[in-house]
Amino acid sequence: MPSPIRIASWNLNHRAGASRFRPEATDAAIALNVDAIFFNEYYPKAHGPVFAGRLADAGWRHQIIPPEPPERSNRTFVVSRVPVEMDTLALPPYFDHQLPSNLLSVRFPDAGLRVIALRVPAYEPYQKDLILRSWDWLESVAGALVDEAAVIVGDLNVWPHSPRARGGDHFRRIRNKGWSLATPESEPSYFSTSGNKSTLDYLLHTGRVRASNTLFVTKAGSHILAGSPGAISDHAAIISDLQA
Repeated sequence: MPSPIRIASWNLNHRAGASRFRPEATDAAIALNVDAIFFNEYYPKAHGPVFAGRLADAGWRHQIIPPEPPERSNRTFVVSRVPVEMDTLALPPYFDHQLPSNLLSVRFPDAGLRVIALRVPAYEPYQKDLILRSWDWLESVAGALVDEAAVIVGDLNVWPHSPRARGGDHFRRIRNKGWSLATPESEPSYFSTSGNKSTLDYLLHTGRVRASNTLFVTKAGSHILAGSPGAISDHAAIISDLQA
């Protein structure tokens, strides 16, 4: 029987280097005390080796990050206490450098689980074509994996009632075609500096995965992840126990 696994997904709010790197994010991530952590909106700059090294020293020694893109872009980064490997899933057909660097497709062999971890880039409204092409790919992947033990997790930059132009129709179709939402639908995961709150982060899973104890986390140990002045990020982390 596959081993259960406890994962987290957390948007670090690096904004492709426009916001400062918060070294305390390492201790906050460690305090989450999960088997694997997917960081999105991650921009390592000069701090990357220290960040990754401290997590490796703390036990998250299995680490994967997409290749550095030829243009400024956030990335998705996974660190794990248990073996993790790149999946054979085909990456999106090239239409820009942003989506591939914000995306990881991995397998946890001991857990028998496939995970698509990503942040759908926050394209501008005039880049509607890139938004829809990103969601075209994600919907296609969701259809291909619906009969497998698979999870989609991360900052999808969509609301449950978003219009088609923001990927709302794609998101709703995925949910109507065999994928279940484990994260709270009405609880906020994003906290803007102006005080607005919304749900942008999600964990979806197929019928072959049991997700339990799934919640948004705004505090880990003594560290404020999101939702209060001085928080490390503007996004809460997702935590979930998964069993294939």
